[in-house]
Amino acid sequence: MADLLQQPSTDEIARILRILDCDDATGTSRQELALILDGIEQARVTPGEIKIVLQADAVAAILNVPADRLNAERLCFATAFQFRKRGVEMKLVVAHTEQKAVDQVLIRNIARAHRYHDAVKEGFTIDEIAARENLSRTRIVQLIDLAFLAPAVLQSIIWGEQPVGLTSEWLQRNDLPIDWRAQRRLIAAL
Repeated sequence: MADLLQQPSTDEIARILRILDCDDATGTSRQELALILDGIEQARVTPGEIKIVLQADAVAAILNVPADRLNAERLCFATAFQFRKRGVEMKLVVAHTEQKAVDQVLIRNIARAHRYHDAVKEGFTIDEIAARENLSRTRIVQLIDLAFLAPAVLQSIIWGEQPVGLTSEWLQRNDLPIDWRAQRRLIAAL
C-alpha cells in the first residue's frame, strides 16, 4: 500500500509500514478487513477480469495522509481470473501473471526496525527493547539498521522491484553504508 503515495518520504513509508505491520496469525484483523472493504468504491467482475477501484478518501484515512498525496493510478487495479469446476463446487482462480516478488518478511522487518528506532528516540534502551520484544540485543541492533535504508531502496522493496539477493538475511550479514548513494550502488550490484 505504500506505493499509493506520490513520492513518499522515508518517514511516510516507515509510518505506512508500521500501519500495515501485523503480527497475528491471520495477518489481518476483522476490524482491518472491514476498514479495507469500506475503502472499495467499485468492484466490477467481467468475464475473465476483476477490477477494483478504491475510494481516495478512505485510503487517505487509512494511511493518515491528505487525499491529494495519493497516486491515483494505484487506486484502480485489475487482475485476471477464471472459474474452475471441482466436482459440484465452483472455484475462483485469480491469476498471478503480473505479481511481483514482494518480500513480506523484509517489509515486516523494516517496519519493526522503525518501531524499535522510534522506541530509542523515545528514550528506551536497546536492552529494554530486547527484553520487551523477547529478542537478543544483537537482533535488535541488526533490525534497527534497516530503519536507515535509502528512500529509493525502501520504495523498490515495497514495490517488489528490489534485486533478488536483497533479503533480510543478506542485510543481516552485510553492513550497509549510511550514505544513501553508496547504499544504492551496493544494492544495485547484487
